[in-house]
Amino acid sequence: MDLQTLRYFCAVCREGSFLNASKKLDYAQSNLSARIAQLEKTLGCALLIRRRTGAVPTKKGLVLLAYAEKILRLVEKAEDAVRTGQTVGRHLVIGSMESTAITFLPALLKTFHAVCPDTRVSVCTGTSSATVQKVLQGEYDGSFAAGGTVHPELASIAIKTEKLVLVSNRTLETASLADLLQQPLIVFSYGCFYRHILETLLAGLNILPNSFIDMASIGALISSVSAGLGISLLPESVVQAFSVAGM
Repeated sequence: MDLQTLRYFCAVCREGSFLNASKKLDYAQSNLSARIAQLEKTLGCALLIRRRTGAVPTKKGLVLLAYAEKILRLVEKAEDAVRTGQTVGRHLVIGSMESTAITFLPALLKTFHAVCPDTRVSVCTGTSSATVQKVLQGEYDGSFAAGGTVHPELASIAIKTEKLVLVSNRTLETASLADLLQQPLIVFSYGCFYRHILETLLAGLNILPNSFIDMASIGALISSVSAGLGISLLPESVVQAFSVAGM
């Protein structure tokens, strides 16, 4: 597999036919077809579905197309950097739960920056399952996730243990646990580990939730709980951080 063949393959996918791709590339259609056929032989699978009206990638062809486009973009960046004399800066992309990004991650990043000041860091927040999926897809370099995430393609290490607490408006502090758990549940979307724990707890108690209210940010979630809209399950460190902030 070479770069030029990958360019030819991407061109056929983009143009929708060997004829259009050959015109675009100014390359003989027969040679183009032969190069793609050799690529399919090398990989041991069909990459294109050939029709009278053109050609479309197979499922495996779509997989190769995604990787080929990334490879070719990276090659272009490398060539530009060499031609212009630019240095390639290091860029670390980290996934994180919003609760982690609010509590201990800032201090950790401060320490990291002191050791690696030339590395640009991007923190992208989301649920544990969503950020781990981004790591698997190669979009993130790593992620902070809850629940001891295990995947055969990933290595994981325990960073800290969190204490989870049930939070509610102060008007409900004398309510019984049964009454408290009948309140609307204010949670993040599916894939949030804390939501999973809360749902598991309710199922174990044979309690059917009154309703779910999904929130997109932890600030909105805490404010909604404070306003008496419902209850939630959160790390104690997060609740303490917002208490200090007066929320």
